[in-house]
Amino acid sequence: MKSQNLLPLLLGGALLKISAFSTDFTNYVKPGARPLLIAAGAVLVILAVATLIEERRKSTLTARQALLAHANWVKGQQAELAANPYYYGAAPAYEKIVVRVIPDANARVAMSLVGATTTTSHHVS
Repeated sequence: MKSQNLLPLLLGGALLKISAFSTDFTNYVKPGARPLLIAAGAVLVILAVATLIEERRKSTLTARQALLAHANWVKGQQAELAANPYYYGAAPAYEKIVVRVIPDANARVAMSLVGATTTTSHHVS
């Protein structure tokens, strides 16, 4: 929850408390402005709650949409992706995928021949 989303909720709640549930508002504005204060407070609360719900929904969907999640990364050596336990769909075919950086072409061929890798590729930077 971000503070910029919480501020309108608190401000709207305070405005509603002062204008709708007490007579303290008469210290600040004329009594004829009471309906406008109540409406403004209600709008602030409704918009803040809608924003908080949308923020929560987006964060939940982001975690659930990825089939694989980042598990481990060692710069220049390897990256690991693991099955995302929060994924809403069918489980992936592999529980973990490891991408290794093997700069030596002979080492790549040797690892392929003994079955240590399933695929290799060489990219020129």
